[in-house]
Amino acid sequence: MNLFELGGLFLYGSLFLVFFAIIAFIVGAILYLVQAFGLYGMGKKAGLENTWLAFVPIANFYLMGKLIKEIKVDKYVVPSAELVLPVACVVVLVLGNIPVLGKLISLCAFLLYLAGYYNLYSLYRPKDAVMFTVLSVLIVTVPFFIFMMRNDEMVVPEQKKNDSVPVQ
Repeated sequence: MNLFELGGLFLYGSLFLVFFAIIAFIVGAILYLVQAFGLYGMGKKAGLENTWLAFVPIANFYLMGKLIKEIKVDKYVVPSAELVLPVACVVVLVLGNIPVLGKLISLCAFLLYLAGYYNLYSLYRPKDAVMFTVLSVLIVTVPFFIFMMRNDEMVVPEQKKNDSVPVQ
């Protein structure tokens, strides 16, 4: 293989990478907008102010936190989800590249967001919350779940209890 052929391969490889990057950016932007419209609709339906924050990166987690209020995992409760979720995102962005600590922080944040999504799904689709959360590990499914729930009514705790009681 001569230098000219090698240069051609490099050019085709580079073009493929650029094409792949453009496609990935477009898909990412579409997924982001799908989730943003879903959060926007949920916020509007819940009567929250500043629902436009659904379209602002990191601030969209503030809106999600306002919807769920707190993150509950069994007996443990993380209060002020509207502050914890955006701060966790910033911490991951700042410290996520530190070799071992960054990976640990990223894993903790991922689990925090999974718990947050579970709480969100429980508010709107309690019967599907576990399934949605398990599928949310794939990350790409989250925007679609949130978008699907945008017009749903929020389920109050009394309704959750009544859903689980068998009718006689």
